[in-house]
Amino acid sequence: MFRARRRIVLRRPPVPPLIYLGTAALLSIAAGQLPAATPVVATAHAAADIGAPCPLGPSLVRAASARDTAGITTDAADDIDDTGTYVGQTLTITGAGVNGSISLPAESFVGARRGDALIYTLFDGSKSEVHAVDVTTGCDGILARPSAIIRSAVLDPAASAVYVHTVSSPGRADLGVTRYALSGNSTAQVVPPLPDDPAFGITFGTQLGWSTDGTALFVQSCGAAQCRTRLLNVASGAITTYDETGQGSIVGVSKQHVVAFAACDGSPCDVISIDRSSGATSVLAQAALSATLDDQPDGTTQATITTPAGTTEVDQ
Repeated sequence: MFRARRRIVLRRPPVPPLIYLGTAALLSIAAGQLPAATPVVATAHAAADIGAPCPLGPSLVRAASARDTAGITTDAADDIDDTGTYVGQTLTITGAGVNGSISLPAESFVGARRGDALIYTLFDGSKSEVHAVDVTTGCDGILARPSAIIRSAVLDPAASAVYVHTVSSPGRADLGVTRYALSGNSTAQVVPPLPDDPAFGITFGTQLGWSTDGTALFVQSCGAAQCRTRLLNVASGAITTYDETGQGSIVGVSKQHVVAFAACDGSPCDVISIDRSSGATSVLAQAALSATLDDQPDGTTQATITTPAGTTEVDQ
């Protein structure tokens, strides 16, 4: 199941703000009162084991991703200094015996949970690391150490590899997506660097995710006003690009469609569907407040869209 929701209040660019942090110019975010958390990592802005040191190898990552323990919450909160400047984020895990936090530098990323496995990344100025933490035990291990600066990472559906998007230092130019086998036996670039396109301008954020059937990796890159999406067919290695203007942040990808919000300045926004075969675009709903894309028990995939007039369900 892939699920995405649109916030009612939107800001440009059309992807979540945390994706943009650590680019050439860091965002300045108004400071709020952060909740107190018991630190489980002694060194600020560095990764370490949240619990006892442990080698979080392939079998443990797969086991964690296959579980989904109730009562565990994870939260990534922005860290703001006295001048109102974003300086990092704090990942907090609570429940099931693990209660603590990890302090991360400005150029870091915290992914969505896959079961009890949570991916996070960091670049502290000297090294880049991709970590997985088991949120039930606190076991924290390094999955990859790219030489470039990590922007984001995602486990594959089988939890056998991690796909990592990186940029160069110091220019932060796109370097594409690399697949790291958790066994450590293979590393390969699977999506090339994003070509420059004046129609989209500077890319401020890139999001990775999976189609609902787990066969395609989507790589959506967004500029200040609109986005473009590339799909990697994992089995064949083929890459398809959807870069018609007017595409906003992605909702999800089914076997036949790419579902996204239209590029717009605020909310509500239209929801559009791009046919994966023809590239034709259609409008699923106008003035949407939120949208999800979910597999159904009958094998179909359905977009559920909320508008001021109510909820619309459309097969995709």
